[in-house]
Amino acid sequence: MSEETPLVRQWIMLRKLSALHYGATVKEMVDEMGVSEKTIRRDLESFQRAGYPLSDHRGSLYVIGFAQALDPEFWQARRGA
Repeated sequence: MSEETPLVRQWIMLRKLSALHYGATVKEMVDEMGVSEKTIRRDLESFQRAGYPLSDHRGSLYVIGFAQALDPEFWQARRGA
């Protein structure tokens, strides 16, 4: 089991997903983070609810458009500003 707090784990996941051009599978994230598949899927759902541009390919491969996530215009559009 992972020793990081949930917030640290999620930050690490976001950083890793942003660095991987082709994304990562749920299994890869489970192996890397040392937590259950259920925890990884719950974290991914949290990212999507928070508005991160996370793409789900066939339910197992996830890619994040981190450059888009850093763009202030992206977040303004999400807030309706």
